[in-house]
Amino acid sequence: TQTRELQSRLSQHQRLSAMGKMVASLAHQIRTPLAAATLYAGHLAAPELEKSTRERFAKKLQERLQHLESQVRDMLIFARGEAPLNDELTLAELMQHLTAAMEVPLRQHRAQLETQLQLPNHRLRCNRDALVSCVMNLINNALEATPQPCHLCITLAVSASGGVDIRIQDNGPGIDQSLLQRITEPFVTTKSNGTGLGLAVVQAVVRAHRGKFVLTNNPSGPGALARIILPALALSDAN
Repeated sequence: TQTRELQSRLSQHQRLSAMGKMVASLAHQIRTPLAAATLYAGHLAAPELEKSTRERFAKKLQERLQHLESQVRDMLIFARGEAPLNDELTLAELMQHLTAAMEVPLRQHRAQLETQLQLPNHRLRCNRDALVSCVMNLINNALEATPQPCHLCITLAVSASGGVDIRIQDNGPGIDQSLLQRITEPFVTTKSNGTGLGLAVVQAVVRAHRGKFVLTNNPSGPGALARIILPALALSDAN
């Protein structure tokens, strides 16, 4: 009985410790967009602002608030391990959402983008916002890990089972073999200012979609290759 009580206390301590790390990571991730949102909100209060400047600041404020919402949503998915799959998209529509989300980071990193889209009318069931955020996490990782000139290749294809195969390939240095087995674990990171939750969140989002996440070094050249393989719809239209 005493042993069970000690094990129960240890388990509770471990859960509280993990929760504390998660809260600290969330605070770290939301601090920058929150500071930016506060700054733009302060600018909007200035009475002498021109209409065009006010509209620009309002747009910037909305972008930062949406980023904050995305961070909190991803953390909740990580904590709960589930997400409602209420959206149905074609691969062409998913590529449109990704292209729009990639515009700013690609420009900031002066990266070249190659896209490959197979069977654009093939459909998938997903949580659109969570899936786009998940893929963008992988794209941002690739951009940060790859020295300029960075070349990214994003492929949306149909998997062998009739589902969806999303591939993100870069021309960076790749991932050290000793790290590959552990890199999706929570709080494991190679970044000096990283939280170590990015790939763990990706893993949680993919699991919520009943899919599979695979991260390897590119077998045919330099760089890393990230794959998200999602199951087929019950009634899939692949035409």
